[in-house]
Amino acid sequence: MKLVFNAAEVAASLGKTEAEFQAVRIELERLGFPKAIHGLEDKWSIMNVINWVNNGQETQTKAA
Repeated sequence: MKLVFNAAEVAASLGKTEAEFQAVRIELERLGFPKAIHGLEDKWSIMNVINWVNNGQETQTKAA
């Protein structure tokens, strides 16, 4: 079972190219986007990414 995304997969999950993701990565992290897993070069927990996206959508839904 796969537990981590690489940068290209994170970008795709956000509907962005890898270059677009890298361009907004620092700003996303300021907004609470999960950082890469310590000790693994450019790998993110799939569950952390999914939870961040879902929590953001819940916040947007509540605000609407």
